Amino acid sequence: MTRAQLREDQRERLIDILGADWEREYQPQNIALASIEPQWGQKIRTVDENALRLEFYRCAEDVDQTWFANPERYGRFYYQTEFSAYPMMKTYMAAIRYIGGASHGLIWIQAEPDGGAYDPRVSVKTLEDSLANKLTKFATPETQAHLTRHRLTEHYLLVHGGWNAFKNNTPYHPLTLEQIAQSGAEFYASHPQRGIFDRVWFFDSLDSADDVNVLLGFPPGFGRVRWLAQLWPSLKVY
Repeated sequence: MTRAQLREDQRERLIDILGADWEREYQPQNIALASIEPQWGQKIRTVDENALRLEFYRCAEDVDQTWFANPERYGRFYYQTEFSAYPMMKTYMAAIRYIGGASHGLIWIQAEPDGGAYDPRVSVKTLEDSLANKLTKFATPETQAHLTRHRLTEHYLLVHGGWNAFKNNTPYHPLTLEQIAQSGAEFYASHPQRGIFDRVWFFDSLDSADDVNVLLGFPPGFGRVRWLAQLWPSLKVY
């Protein structure tokens, strides 16, 4: 917690220096967000604050005005790690991650939040745990007696995905929804109580955050997910 608090203090100090009266400084026309990765543990000296601020906005202006000609830009993204022309930035910043987009009138500077390695098996384990919990719950004599009284001819299980699956995997990496479903299907097929349900479905849905889409220059509906797979009695992706 102590180390995390020191990093948070460093972030706040950096944004205080760069973000104060940001409206009076250069306003990019092609950059929606600049996310700064600080040199962690490098405390900004008071005597360096003005020079750091001047260099940052001068650098941002250069990146913005050469945005479309920048050979290191990848689509809407540019990751800058070279600050040889900006000695103060080189001292206090490790990198800047730029996201392209039209000017939106809001502050366009942030300090990179904490992150870390993500294990994609977490999504698989979450699906498996959900399946196991439902099988355990519906296998009890009380639940089976309740279902029998309703004279149901078939029992279906629908498992929902959602934001975490999208945030940690997206439809592309590190695991696709199909790969997660494959693992879930294999887990269910090997479970001794698999006969509890006649069919098992995995449904992943996510509504788009259109306010964020507008901010970053994406069209309405971008990021909306509607995805369905049958896990049992056979794997089938729709």
